[in-house]
Amino acid sequence: MELSKNGIKNQYKRKMKEYISRIPDRNFIFEITKCCGYSEIVCVNKNETLADLHKNINYQFGKKYEIYVINKTNQKITLPDSNEILIRNFIFENRDFFIPIYPLPDDVVYRLHFHEECKCNFGKKGVDETDYVDFSCNNVYFT
Repeated sequence: MELSKNGIKNQYKRKMKEYISRIPDRNFIFEITKCCGYSEIVCVNKNETLADLHKNINYQFGKKYEIYVINKTNQKITLPDSNEILIRNFIFENRDFFIPIYPLPDDVVYRLHFHEECKCNFGKKGVDETDYVDFSCNNVYFT
C-alpha cells in the first residue's frame, strides 16, 4: 500500500514524536555550556561510559577539551575520559554536582561545562573574527 504525501508526512511526524519522547527514558541529557554562555544539548545512552560521553561531545563540538561540572558552592569536578566508569555511576556518586537545570515537568537535563579558546566575543567592540578569546570560566550561573 502506497502512502500519499500527507500520509508519509504524518507517518514521519508520528515516528519522530515517538522517538523524541523516548530520549529521556534511554539517555542522559546534558546541556554542554561554554564559558561565554553558549550551549548545546548532547544525549548519551544511560549505559555508556564517561569515555563515550567525551566522544559524543567531541563529535558535536569537533575537538577535545576538559569537561567538568560545578555544584552550588562552586566546587568543580572534572569528568575523566574513562572506559571504566559508567555515566550513571558517576552521576550517582557525585549527585550533589548533578542538579537538573530545568524545573519539572521538563525532562531532567544536567549542565556540563567545558573550557576552550572560542570566538564567543565576536561582534563586541575591538574583537573581530580572527581574534580568539580565552575565558577563565570563573563566572557560573545557576538557574
